[in-house]
Amino acid sequence: MNRWRTWIEINQDHFDHNISQYKRIIGLRNLSIVVKANAYGHGLANIAQLAQNNSTVHSFCVATIREALEIRKIGATKPILILSVLDSDPTDILNKNIAVVVYDLDQAQYLQSIAKRHNAILPVHIKIDTGLSRLGIEPEITLSFIHIIQKMPNLEIEGIYSHCAESHKKDNAFTLKQRDLFHSAVKHLKAKNISIPLIHFANSAATTSLDLSFCNFFRIGIGAYGLWPGPENKKITQQKYPWFNLKPILTWKTSIRALRNISKGSFIGYDRTHRATQDMRIAILPIGYYDGYDFRLFNKGSVLINGVHAPIIGRISMNLCSIDISHIPSAQINDKVILMGPYPQLSPAELGKVAGNSNVREMTTKINTEIPRLIKTEKKSEHQKELFFTLENRC
Repeated sequence: MNRWRTWIEINQDHFDHNISQYKRIIGLRNLSIVVKANAYGHGLANIAQLAQNNSTVHSFCVATIREALEIRKIGATKPILILSVLDSDPTDILNKNIAVVVYDLDQAQYLQSIAKRHNAILPVHIKIDTGLSRLGIEPEITLSFIHIIQKMPNLEIEGIYSHCAESHKKDNAFTLKQRDLFHSAVKHLKAKNISIPLIHFANSAATTSLDLSFCNFFRIGIGAYGLWPGPENKKITQQKYPWFNLKPILTWKTSIRALRNISKGSFIGYDRTHRATQDMRIAILPIGYYDGYDFRLFNKGSVLINGVHAPIIGRISMNLCSIDISHIPSAQINDKVILMGPYPQLSPAELGKVAGNSNVREMTTKINTEIPRLIKTEKKSEHQKELFFTLENRC
């Protein structure tokens, strides 16, 4: 019996490869890894450790204080930027090389009061809203806003940035408008002799598709995990950089826990959405929508068993799903099953298409955080290539 009913393998070599691809584009400028939302479902602790150990990664970007503190708990020491709203007491991040975003005056005053109370200096990044219309100040008040922040002695302006609304698209007219608004604000500050250390606008898509020579900090999210921001961005990027390629780092696995012989005419699963048109042999997998396996894949998706695709039949339930293995006579209980990974029809993007979900990020971020994530690496010897896991592999 396998140790885990389901688990995820994270390929360290692919991660390092993806980082090197982006680093080749940005050169000596700073590359920051976005690890919010449990590192896009890949496991915050594991990805933070990989990034900490990769010398070309400058820092981390997270969404919350909780995520920042989790990174510090594993011993990672690189700088952290909290990009979103504060979910707990900012006192907990003081003097820990953690910066926060400032997006309005009320928030800045609150942070100043916290830092002053504890006689601390809190690094901040000013967010400019150039068209996403979420957090951020209007570009035209950038100078006056920064003058106000400069008068807050316990806040240190470390960076200034904006965020793209649709940089993954082929039509980049709006993205260029955003970039030019942000660049104009930055140039205006320089004309007033205001120098801010870190200037950033790019996510994964913008890093490979835009000219951002005025930026010195790049926030790499989805691309670090080997997933493209979108098909149009992939085409644009590879036309611009023919050598550029990404390698998905996640493989999601389970194993067969039961086998059934089903007679022709039998119904399979809740709501009887599948009826056997002939005698069938099916496998029961201990995986379901509780684990984050997309419910909408029922009767449409497939898994990989012994190198052969096997269709999902019937509804995916909370903890189980059924697979047609009539064409795989070798399949047995405990055989490993690949649910998602760098295989035909099983990438997050392809599974998303089948499920009717174009957002590849959702396919990985909703994977249950309780599922074990294992780091895999390949080490070459003179005679063989062995696989090593950070946890004992009894799968």
